[in-house]
Amino acid sequence: MVTDKTLGFIGAGNMGEALLKGLLNTKAARPEQILVSARRPERVQELVRAYGVRGGENGDVARDADVVVLCV
Repeated sequence: MVTDKTLGFIGAGNMGEALLKGLLNTKAARPEQILVSARRPERVQELVRAYGVRGGENGDVARDADVVVLCV
């Protein structure tokens, strides 16, 4: 498990979703530890509803995450 780190995903397409889904399914991270951003706000909302993660804009993710994963 990723202890107290906040993980940010900039780009929430197929690759970003696959990574966050894998982290959640293996319990390597909790939903509240994950921030996502995407080009389309409706895509961010899809992931927030589906996985319980937090959504925001690129700047929010870059500022608030301890680790940022670029999935572009």
